[in-house]
Amino acid sequence: MMSRFATDPIFASAYEGALLGLLLPGAIVRAVPAPIQVIDVGALRTNERDVYEPLGQYHSVSVLGFEPQAAATETINIGKMTRTVLPLALGNGEPVKLHQTRFPAASSTRHPNSAVLSSFHALPEMLDVEAVSTIPTVRLDDVPEISDCDLLKIDVQGAELDVLRHGQRVLCNATVVIAEAEFVPLYEGQPLFADLDIFMRGLGFRFIGFLAVGCNAWRAAPFGDHPGYLTWADAVYVASDERLKELGSGKILKAFLIAHHILRNNGCAAHLLALHDAAGGPALLPHYNALLHMARDVTTRVTGKP
Repeated sequence: MMSRFATDPIFASAYEGALLGLLLPGAIVRAVPAPIQVIDVGALRTNERDVYEPLGQYHSVSVLGFEPQAAATETINIGKMTRTVLPLALGNGEPVKLHQTRFPAASSTRHPNSAVLSSFHALPEMLDVEAVSTIPTVRLDDVPEISDCDLLKIDVQGAELDVLRHGQRVLCNATVVIAEAEFVPLYEGQPLFADLDIFMRGLGFRFIGFLAVGCNAWRAAPFGDHPGYLTWADAVYVASDERLKELGSGKILKAFLIAHHILRNNGCAAHLLALHDAAGGPALLPHYNALLHMARDVTTRVTGKP
């Protein structure tokens, strides 16, 4: 049976607005160790805010980013978040070619696949290669600045598995991974979502869903805003219950905050608190469920729908 949140978008939108307007109970906030450690692979700044920025509005967050197009190391503070970006490319430790495209966020260590791109509106122009340079790469597991990882966000345009395969030590400590994946080979020789999914499940992660999806219109259609083909998505993985229990209650609570503020998946957040409580920690799930009831009551008053 479909949930009401999936079938009634007005209710879902009002509920989310109500929930975001309510602060998490202090009993939960005080129990979470600080800071939350975020690794951002492919940290190019765009006009869009980073997916983890909402977390930094309420909690201490330390972000370590990697971006080969960055001119120099940069540190900025946003709310309670400190974000440092290193001008490094991650990979297998060997030199690679960086293909810089007209749309900078589409640059990749893999060459754009012109045979596929030509079928779509806009993509051939966005992924037009303007410069190619050879750059060194560093293995994720070899970065000395990484001491821990709670959330790993990776968006490197078709080269995600090139990075993740050489970062399994870091992945073993992560509770949540947000990875861009493609459903068509926009870049030559790139792995697709199915390949990423097999790899992540093999490391003990569960696929939760997509945080964002991107569709592109077929070039045969007269306009670029026609419904088209699902080409990419940000796939969300959460460590298995067994892995989370091994990592301990502090990690579980950090995963809860990520699920609540970033994934906005209240079911997943409640499940994580249930895991924490079952391990013998102070009972926090009743506090969270009370918050969800409050949000439901506010939503009912706003929408008139019980």
